[in-house]
Amino acid sequence: MKKWCGLWNSMAFEQNDSRSEAGNPLSDYAKELCQKANELVLTINGENFYEILPQLMRLDAKLRLVKFYISSRGLLNELSDQEIVALIDKEYKTAHFEKILNFNRMAEAEDSVLFQIS
Repeated sequence: MKKWCGLWNSMAFEQNDSRSEAGNPLSDYAKELCQKANELVLTINGENFYEILPQLMRLDAKLRLVKFYISSRGLLNELSDQEIVALIDKEYKTAHFEKILNFNRMAEAEDSVLFQIS
């Protein structure tokens, strides 16, 4: 599959320490989301853009939360990777919407596809 040069492809989702013997579920989840985003981008055409855009925004929101949870891993020792994935799937709309409301061109927004559209 052709790899699109989307911002999520340059984001680091590797964890330094594994929380599970089953590998790195949070990193695997991020790779799965990146793959879905790349596949969606390759299907965009003039007729389906507005159908695809919300799906890309959903994946972007989830990937930003994955990055946040990986970078904040020291603060979240009580949560397993599986619990974090479930939390992301449940809360991504609220968390990303609050980020949009409080957005003030912070450096961390550079990873987001949504915040790169101008």
